[in-house]
Amino acid sequence: MCKAMEEYGRRIAIKEKEESALKMIAKGKLTFEEISEYLDLPVERVMELANLQLV
Repeated sequence: MCKAMEEYGRRIAIKEKEESALKMIAKGKLTFEEISEYLDLPVERVMELANLQLV
């Protein structure tokens, strides 16, 4: 049960980081590398999120 809760918490944290990244991308003031650094997300994931936003 504890591992399931830890996994759930980890997924929520990633989702929140990705939502923040989308907001930062929309503002257009930071580079993908800066967003990656600030949110501790892989730069590749930030780029994927940016591509999803264009669709």
